[in-house]
Amino acid sequence: ALLIYAHRHMGLTALEETVWEVRVGVAPFFPFARRDTLAFDRGRFTSARALAGGALPAGYQGAGGSGSWEARLRNPDGSTSRWQGSVRGERINGVVTVTRADGSIKTYKFRGRRRGV
Repeated sequence: ALLIYAHRHMGLTALEETVWEVRVGVAPFFPFARRDTLAFDRGRFTSARALAGGALPAGYQGAGGSGSWEARLRNPDGSTSRWQGSVRGERINGVVTVTRADGSIKTYKFRGRRRGV
């Protein structure tokens, strides 16, 4: 019981059971960025766009008192997407680094708000 209390009340699950509406793109062009929905549930992270492309949800780390978190999604085409972000109140932002199967790397930024706010 003590572990469950600590887990819920000490900020260790600040992201658990939350959904975020974000825009993902190149920083100066956010108005033209793609919309995505990020979800954190049962210790797993997923991006709606990645899920639609065949990537399965993955575990995430962090989101304690600092609000920082990280997750790595593996895509069916052999690429990986490393999501690194931080939460402050009802806002979320961060960086997505996509490493393609050929080794090329592309970096995007994301920002958004908690759904339902």
